[in-house]
Amino acid sequence: MLKQAVSNLSIDVHLIYDKGINNDEVVFMEIKWRDIMESRDDEAPINSYKRIDTEKVSVRKAEKKDVAGIYRVAKSVGTREKDSYSGFLMDDYKSDPEHFMKTFSKMVDKLDYFYVANERETVGFLMAYTKEQWLSENPDWISKVHWSPEFDLSKTENFVLVDKIAIMKNCSGKGVGSAMYRRFIKDLKASGVEGIFSETIIYPTPNFASLSFRKKQKHMLAGIRYEEFEGKILADGIYYKPVK
Repeated sequence: MLKQAVSNLSIDVHLIYDKGINNDEVVFMEIKWRDIMESRDDEAPINSYKRIDTEKVSVRKAEKKDVAGIYRVAKSVGTREKDSYSGFLMDDYKSDPEHFMKTFSKMVDKLDYFYVANERETVGFLMAYTKEQWLSENPDWISKVHWSPEFDLSKTENFVLVDKIAIMKNCSGKGVGSAMYRRFIKDLKASGVEGIFSETIIYPTPNFASLSFRKKQKHMLAGIRYEEFEGKILADGIYYKPVK
Protein backbone atom coordinates (compact mmCIF):
# COMPACT_ATOMS: atom_id res chain seq x y z
CA MET A 1 0.00 0.00 0.00
CA LEU A 2 1.44 3.37 -1.02
CA LYS A 3 0.43 6.61 0.67
CA GLN A 4 0.91 10.04 -0.81
CA ALA A 5 0.12 13.12 1.27
CA VAL A 6 -1.13 16.32 -0.32
CA SER A 7 -1.82 19.54 1.58
CA ASN A 8 -4.31 21.95 0.05
CA LEU A 9 -6.66 24.62 1.38
CA SER A 10 -5.87 23.77 5.02
CA ILE A 11 -6.93 20.15 4.56
CA ASP A 12 -4.63 17.13 4.63
CA VAL A 13 -5.52 14.68 1.87
CA HIS A 14 -3.91 11.27 1.79
CA LEU A 15 -4.18 9.30 -1.46
CA ILE A 16 -4.04 5.60 -0.71
CA TYR A 17 -3.19 3.26 -3.55
CA ASP A 18 -4.34 -0.29 -2.93
CA LYS A 19 -5.60 -3.41 -4.67
CA GLY A 20 -9.35 -3.75 -4.78
CA ILE A 21 -11.57 -6.52 -6.03
CA ASN A 22 -10.09 -8.16 -9.16
CA ASN A 23 -6.68 -6.65 -8.24
CA ASP A 24 -7.55 -3.32 -9.86
CA GLU A 25 -5.61 -0.39 -8.47
CA VAL A 26 -7.93 1.75 -6.41
CA VAL A 27 -7.31 5.26 -5.09
CA PHE A 28 -8.95 6.12 -1.80
CA MET A 29 -8.83 9.54 -0.19
CA GLU A 30 -8.40 9.87 3.56
CA ILE A 31 -9.27 13.40 4.54
CA LYS A 32 -8.07 14.80 7.84
CA TRP A 33 -10.36 17.66 8.71
CA ARG A 34 -8.84 20.71 10.31
CA ASP A 35 -10.60 23.47 12.17
CA ILE A 36 -11.52 25.24 8.92
CA MET A 37 -13.95 22.45 8.05
CA GLU A 38 -15.25 22.07 11.60
CA SER A 39 -16.23 25.76 11.69
CA ARG A 40 -17.33 26.13 8.08
CA ASP A 41 -21.06 25.85 8.78
CA ASP A 42 -20.97 28.67 11.33
CA GLU A 43 -19.07 30.88 8.92
CA ALA A 44 -21.48 30.46 6.00
CA PRO A 45 -22.86 33.81 4.83
CA ILE A 46 -26.42 34.78 5.68
CA ASN A 47 -28.89 34.06 2.89
CA SER A 48 -29.77 36.88 0.54
CA TYR A 49 -33.18 37.82 1.92
CA LYS A 50 -33.20 37.21 5.71
CA ARG A 51 -31.63 34.87 8.24
CA ILE A 52 -33.32 31.49 8.25
CA ASP A 53 -35.29 30.68 11.40
CA THR A 54 -34.34 27.03 11.89
CA GLU A 55 -37.39 26.37 14.05
CA LYS A 56 -39.63 27.46 11.18
CA VAL A 57 -38.07 25.19 8.55
CA SER A 58 -40.64 22.61 7.48
CA VAL A 59 -39.89 19.49 5.43
CA ARG A 60 -42.39 17.51 3.38
CA LYS A 61 -42.64 15.38 0.25
CA ALA A 62 -42.24 17.41 -2.94
CA GLU A 63 -45.28 18.17 -5.07
CA LYS A 64 -45.79 19.57 -8.56
CA LYS A 65 -46.36 23.02 -7.12
CA ASP A 66 -42.81 22.97 -5.74
CA VAL A 67 -41.03 22.56 -9.07
CA ALA A 68 -40.32 26.25 -9.60
CA GLY A 69 -38.87 26.57 -6.10
CA ILE A 70 -36.78 23.42 -6.55
CA TYR A 71 -35.39 24.83 -9.76
CA ARG A 72 -34.50 28.14 -8.07
CA VAL A 73 -32.50 26.25 -5.45
CA ALA A 74 -30.78 24.11 -8.09
CA LYS A 75 -29.75 27.03 -10.28
CA SER A 76 -28.37 28.90 -7.29
CA VAL A 77 -25.74 26.20 -6.70
CA GLY A 78 -25.63 24.48 -10.08
CA THR A 79 -23.73 26.82 -12.39
CA ARG A 80 -20.63 26.77 -14.58
CA GLU A 81 -18.50 27.76 -11.60
CA LYS A 82 -17.82 25.06 -9.01
CA ASP A 83 -16.99 26.37 -5.54
CA SER A 84 -15.55 23.60 -3.38
CA TYR A 85 -16.36 25.30 -0.09
CA SER A 86 -19.84 26.60 -0.90
CA GLY A 87 -20.85 23.32 -2.51
CA PHE A 88 -22.26 22.72 -5.96
CA LEU A 89 -24.39 20.58 -8.25
CA MET A 90 -22.71 19.30 -11.39
CA ASP A 91 -25.22 20.50 -13.99
CA ASP A 92 -25.45 24.11 -15.16
CA TYR A 93 -29.13 24.65 -14.41
CA LYS A 94 -29.20 28.12 -15.94
CA SER A 95 -28.32 26.66 -19.35
CA ASP A 96 -31.75 25.14 -20.06
CA PRO A 97 -34.47 26.08 -17.55
CA GLU A 98 -37.30 24.36 -19.42
CA HIS A 99 -35.44 21.04 -19.62
CA PHE A 100 -34.49 20.99 -15.95
CA MET A 101 -37.92 22.03 -14.74
CA LYS A 102 -39.48 19.23 -16.80
CA THR A 103 -36.95 16.81 -15.32
CA PHE A 104 -37.77 17.87 -11.76
CA SER A 105 -41.47 17.56 -12.52
CA LYS A 106 -40.98 13.98 -13.71
CA MET A 107 -38.89 13.16 -10.65
CA VAL A 108 -41.60 14.45 -8.31
CA ASP A 109 -43.96 11.85 -9.81
CA LYS A 110 -41.39 9.07 -10.02
CA LEU A 111 -39.36 9.12 -6.81
CA ASP A 112 -40.59 7.77 -3.48
CA TYR A 113 -38.15 9.99 -1.59
CA PHE A 114 -38.18 13.56 -2.86
CA TYR A 115 -38.38 16.29 -0.22
CA VAL A 116 -38.46 20.06 -0.03
CA ALA A 117 -37.51 22.30 2.88
CA ASN A 118 -39.45 25.53 3.23
CA GLU A 119 -39.02 28.66 5.32
CA ARG A 120 -41.21 31.28 3.65
CA GLU A 121 -40.06 29.77 0.34
CA THR A 122 -38.23 26.67 -0.85
CA VAL A 123 -34.70 26.72 0.59
CA GLY A 124 -33.60 23.15 -0.09
CA PHE A 125 -34.46 19.81 -1.61
CA LEU A 126 -33.40 16.17 -1.34
CA MET A 127 -34.05 13.53 -3.96
CA ALA A 128 -33.24 9.85 -3.51
CA TYR A 129 -33.76 6.65 -5.48
CA THR A 130 -34.76 3.26 -4.17
CA LYS A 131 -32.35 0.48 -5.09
CA GLU A 132 -34.69 -0.69 -7.85
CA GLN A 133 -35.11 2.81 -9.28
CA TRP A 134 -31.38 3.52 -9.21
CA LEU A 135 -30.30 0.23 -10.79
CA SER A 136 -32.97 0.52 -13.49
CA GLU A 137 -31.14 3.65 -14.70
CA ASN A 138 -27.62 2.58 -13.67
CA PRO A 139 -27.62 -1.23 -14.00
CA ASP A 140 -23.83 -1.57 -13.69
CA TRP A 141 -23.47 0.77 -10.72
CA ILE A 142 -22.58 -1.86 -8.10
CA SER A 143 -20.02 -3.56 -10.35
CA LYS A 144 -18.42 -0.26 -11.40
CA VAL A 145 -17.75 0.93 -7.87
CA HIS A 146 -14.25 0.16 -6.60
CA TRP A 147 -15.36 -0.97 -3.15
CA SER A 148 -13.17 -0.56 -0.10
CA PRO A 149 -11.80 -3.92 1.09
CA GLU A 150 -13.24 -3.02 4.50
CA PHE A 151 -16.79 -2.47 3.23
CA ASP A 152 -19.37 -5.24 3.67
CA LEU A 153 -20.97 -5.71 0.25
CA SER A 154 -24.05 -7.29 1.81
CA LYS A 155 -25.07 -3.69 2.53
CA THR A 156 -25.85 -3.31 -1.19
CA GLU A 157 -28.85 -5.62 -0.77
CA ASN A 158 -31.19 -3.06 0.80
CA PHE A 159 -30.52 0.63 0.23
CA VAL A 160 -31.56 3.96 -1.19
CA LEU A 161 -29.21 6.36 -2.96
CA VAL A 162 -29.30 10.12 -2.45
CA ASP A 163 -28.85 11.58 -5.91
CA LYS A 164 -29.07 15.26 -4.97
CA ILE A 165 -29.27 17.34 -1.85
CA ALA A 166 -29.13 21.09 -2.37
CA ILE A 167 -29.52 24.15 -0.19
CA MET A 168 -30.17 27.64 -1.56
CA LYS A 169 -26.91 29.50 -2.10
CA ASN A 170 -25.83 31.32 1.07
CA CYS A 171 -28.33 29.35 3.16
CA SER A 172 -26.07 26.43 4.05
CA GLY A 173 -25.00 25.85 7.63
CA LYS A 174 -28.44 26.73 9.01
CA GLY A 175 -29.64 23.18 9.66
CA VAL A 176 -31.71 22.82 6.49
CA GLY A 177 -29.89 19.72 5.26
CA SER A 178 -30.08 18.07 8.68
CA ALA A 179 -33.81 18.79 8.88
CA MET A 180 -34.39 17.08 5.53
CA TYR A 181 -32.28 14.11 6.60
CA ARG A 182 -34.29 13.66 9.79
CA ARG A 183 -37.56 13.42 7.84
CA PHE A 184 -35.88 11.22 5.21
CA ILE A 185 -34.53 8.75 7.78
CA LYS A 186 -37.87 8.64 9.59
CA ASP A 187 -39.55 7.54 6.36
CA LEU A 188 -36.78 5.03 5.59
CA LYS A 189 -37.22 3.39 8.98
CA ALA A 190 -40.94 3.07 8.36
CA SER A 191 -40.25 1.43 4.99
CA GLY A 192 -37.65 -1.01 6.33
CA VAL A 193 -34.73 0.46 4.35
CA GLU A 194 -31.40 -0.42 5.96
CA GLY A 195 -28.82 1.88 4.36
CA ILE A 196 -28.17 5.13 2.50
CA PHE A 197 -25.60 5.56 -0.25
CA SER A 198 -24.57 8.92 -1.63
CA GLU A 199 -22.00 10.14 -4.14
CA THR A 200 -19.75 13.16 -3.70
CA ILE A 201 -17.31 14.56 -6.24
CA ILE A 202 -13.74 14.28 -4.94
CA TYR A 203 -11.84 14.93 -8.22
CA PRO A 204 -11.04 17.13 -10.11
CA THR A 205 -12.97 19.70 -8.01
CA PRO A 206 -13.66 18.24 -4.56
CA ASN A 207 -17.02 19.21 -3.12
CA PHE A 208 -15.79 20.02 0.39
CA ALA A 209 -19.18 21.34 1.50
CA SER A 210 -20.77 18.01 0.63
CA LEU A 211 -17.93 16.09 2.29
CA SER A 212 -18.42 18.14 5.44
CA PHE A 213 -22.11 17.21 5.46
CA ARG A 214 -21.26 13.52 4.99
CA LYS A 215 -18.93 13.76 7.98
CA LYS A 216 -21.58 15.52 10.06
CA GLN A 217 -24.10 12.79 9.20
CA LYS A 218 -21.54 10.06 10.07
CA HIS A 219 -21.24 8.51 6.61
CA MET A 220 -18.36 6.17 5.90
CA LEU A 221 -16.35 6.02 2.68
CA ALA A 222 -17.37 2.77 1.00
CA GLY A 223 -15.66 3.09 -2.38
CA ILE A 224 -14.77 5.15 -5.42
CA ARG A 225 -16.54 5.36 -8.77
CA TYR A 226 -15.23 6.97 -11.95
CA GLU A 227 -17.63 8.51 -14.44
CA GLU A 228 -17.51 10.69 -17.53
CA PHE A 229 -19.26 14.05 -17.44
CA GLU A 230 -19.12 16.46 -20.37
CA GLY A 231 -15.96 14.86 -21.68
CA LYS A 232 -14.14 14.83 -18.34
CA ILE A 233 -13.43 11.95 -15.98
CA LEU A 234 -14.74 12.54 -12.48
CA ALA A 235 -14.05 10.59 -9.32
CA ASP A 236 -16.99 10.14 -6.96
CA GLY A 237 -16.60 9.13 -3.35
CA ILE A 238 -19.28 6.55 -2.52
CA TYR A 239 -20.47 7.10 1.03
CA TYR A 240 -22.65 4.86 3.22
CA LYS A 241 -24.74 5.48 6.31
CA PRO A 242 -26.83 2.83 8.08
CA VAL A 243 -30.42 3.77 8.82
CA LYS A 244 -30.74 4.05 12.58
